[in-house]
Amino acid sequence: MMEPHSPTRRFWLGGKRADEQDRFFREALEPLGWEVGDEHDWDAGWITGMPDAAQFRRVSPKRKMNHFPGNAALTVKSRLHDSLATLRERIHERYGADHELARRLAFFPRAYVMPGDYHALQAAALANPDQR
Repeated sequence: MMEPHSPTRRFWLGGKRADEQDRFFREALEPLGWEVGDEHDWDAGWITGMPDAAQFRRVSPKRKMNHFPGNAALTVKSRLHDSLATLRERIHERYGADHELARRLAFFPRAYVMPGDYHALQAAALANPDQR
């Protein structure tokens, strides 16, 4: 079992969440002596959504947060696709489409981000009616 922390340890629950979500953090941390902090006074921060850039400057070896800068490039589906597509384009430009590295990136399909890609999606659907 973990030993209780000093009562001066503070947690901050930022972003938009339902009250029942906060309950889990409170039930885990308050019995260990943690107190509720705020966006300026915290040792552990759990933020729903992407925190402001200023919050990343507050992170230190003793101050933790559940995000790292730029993580949306991997955790938001459309941005993940953009990151992989950019990588694939760079590999094709440098090594060619038949290179082993390019073949490794063939695992993800073309994606369409609405509303900007609406017409491209329509054209692809009309050109390939059996493909979904």
